[in-house]
Amino acid sequence: MTKTDTRRGEPALNYFGSKASSAPRYPAPRHRLIVEPFAGGAGYSLLHRERNVRLYDLSSHVIAAWRFLIRASAAQVRRLPLLEVGESALDLDVDEDARELIRFCVQFAPGPRNTISGFAAKHIGTAYVWGERRRERLARLASAIGHWRAECRDYRTLPNVRATWFVDPPYQRAGKNYDFAQAQRKGYTARGKFEPAVIDYRELAKWCRSRKGQVIVCENEGADWLPFKPLIRDKPGITRDGKKARRKTEVVWSRE
Repeated sequence: MTKTDTRRGEPALNYFGSKASSAPRYPAPRHRLIVEPFAGGAGYSLLHRERNVRLYDLSSHVIAAWRFLIRASAAQVRRLPLLEVGESALDLDVDEDARELIRFCVQFAPGPRNTISGFAAKHIGTAYVWGERRRERLARLASAIGHWRAECRDYRTLPNVRATWFVDPPYQRAGKNYDFAQAQRKGYTARGKFEPAVIDYRELAKWCRSRKGQVIVCENEGADWLPFKPLIRDKPGITRDGKKARRKTEVVWSRE
């Protein structure tokens, strides 16, 4: 395992709520097939990427990024162009799927972005901002997930197959900071704008309970649509105005 292996918590897509770093805290998959009906950054599947994985999401931009990584060879990823400060990903001479992958990597901030910010420009050499190191890590990842599948599809239409279902939906009480991740109904526009989702959590709870096999559902403290139990209490960060942020507790409901 290399220092830049995705298993060490480095996300493939910069996505709010990604489970890339916390995935080892969740129950290990008991089935060869993993299904993520709200794919996003697919951090849990990345940890167990040798298994058969099916990713679903209603954001066409999320699925486009995964679709490129799944079908691309390592060499194709390494040929993707880098961005200079001031350049836009929308102007790159690449196909649409490749462009979406790059847009999810250009900044520390989660979600698709078109340009590298001044802050992000200071970290281009890291594995978190689009640059040679990030591109190389994704190239190695691409060579390991060619057996995955990704499809733009509503969770309610998925076949009830026996699998490990890792359900990481937009959180019930996430607030405005999670708006972009709630763009499940219509997805992002080319400029990164979104339409917030409307999720019936009672319906979602019933759907989760009906799945065959193992079910793991992620949420934040305060959610009440399933009998969640505490899993991870994060370290308090700092808000933009310099104040100490409130600690948050990740909760989980699971059925083996």
